[in-house]
Amino acid sequence: MEVFNACHRDAYTNLMAQTFSPGKMAWLGSSDAHSLDMIGNGYTIFEGRTSEELRKSILKRKTSFGGSRTPLSECISWSREIAIESIKMIYNSLRGEKSQDILYSEIDKTTKRTKALGLIGAALYIGLPLSYFFGVSGEIILNVKGKRKWNENTD
Repeated sequence: MEVFNACHRDAYTNLMAQTFSPGKMAWLGSSDAHSLDMIGNGYTIFEGRTSEELRKSILKRKTSFGGSRTPLSECISWSREIAIESIKMIYNSLRGEKSQDILYSEIDKTTKRTKALGLIGAALYIGLPLSYFFGVSGEIILNVKGKRKWNENTD
């Protein structure tokens, strides 16, 4: 059972997974890496180096986890990368380029007005400090909700 996900933004989700996981399951950790910078932020500890040794360790419940929470700055950077890629895809769609990519084909189906709004929104997100504002405010909201959920389940 994954009891440590480095990408969880609140302080409580991983703690809840560790507290309430059944004792008969192996504990696993993961980076949940959405970008190259996030690789290795979380991981599973086991004796060995191969996938077969990992499998055996999981079956024997001889695993643990390590790492630390992904820094908010890496999450914001990732969201900005997505906005930049969105701009490229929308722009190429407006130019009439075709692609077999599923996401690209969905963008291609939208109206020019919707594409223009997408370009403006993504550009504002990147150009203004909106990514930082939304990142910090989202972090606060998730921690408040996580604490509330923790309190509901531990009282």
